[in-house]
Amino acid sequence: MASHTRVPFLEQQYYHIALPRNVPGREDGNLHRVEEALLKRMLDAVARLTPHVAADVAPHVQGLRKTLLACQILNVDGTIGKAALMKELRDFSNGKMLVLHIAPQNCALLVYPHDTSGERNIIFEAFETSATADKVLATKGALQWDCK
Repeated sequence: MASHTRVPFLEQQYYHIALPRNVPGREDGNLHRVEEALLKRMLDAVARLTPHVAADVAPHVQGLRKTLLACQILNVDGTIGKAALMKELRDFSNGKMLVLHIAPQNCALLVYPHDTSGERNIIFEAFETSATADKVLATKGALQWDCK
């Protein structure tokens, strides 16, 4: 999302979060570095939050931490390695989810265990990761915030 002039890295991270894909014209050449930095920021935030959460919430925060660590291992430079995926699937614990970004198909899979009636199931949810900028901007009220 960088323009023709050099955009500071922190600003690139902000644009990546706040703006639709390809705005203001194209994606950053260092997209994987931006995503890795954002993941590191989330892990740091969870580490700072953990000592301050109530005991009943702590397992959920630990599940989030495990999920983010798995993201760091699985989604490397836009690819998902088979060995890493197999290892993470074998080490599936309650509270941990796998987030698999499949960039060529513009989608992500969220994979998590779900126990019902003593039976363990694995849930797969698929998501479109980012709509194209022209579709997002063409919607009524695009990029507007109404805080009524």
